[in-house]
Amino acid sequence: MTAKITAVGACGIYCGRGLDFRALAENDEYLRQQATSDVSRELNRGISPDQVGCEDCWGDIHNEFSASLSCGIRQCVPNKGYITCAECKDFPCDTHLLQFDAESQHVLNIQAIRQKGLKNWREEQ
Repeated sequence: MTAKITAVGACGIYCGRGLDFRALAENDEYLRQQATSDVSRELNRGISPDQVGCEDCWGDIHNEFSASLSCGIRQCVPNKGYITCAECKDFPCDTHLLQFDAESQHVLNIQAIRQKGLKNWREEQ
């Protein structure tokens, strides 16, 4: 892995739009409350604000509702020395397709990263 680029997941997700990521990165209590409300609604159960917050794939802070430390893609990519799946000649592979459909936004993002380069793609986000 040549560089850490925050807000971009190994799988091709742009974390910078996620409330979990933004609440933590911006230290924004309103966003944290929004994330708490959204996740509670999705799970159909209450959670507390201290249960939300994520630093993206490469950060140290994760929670059970966001970037999982046990994610197969998150484990595979750095083992190959990459930042995202876009660098891998085997993409799309079984590891990626076990988590995401071939037509998912994640796959479209990886294709765009390949075409534009990670830095340019990230700036567009």
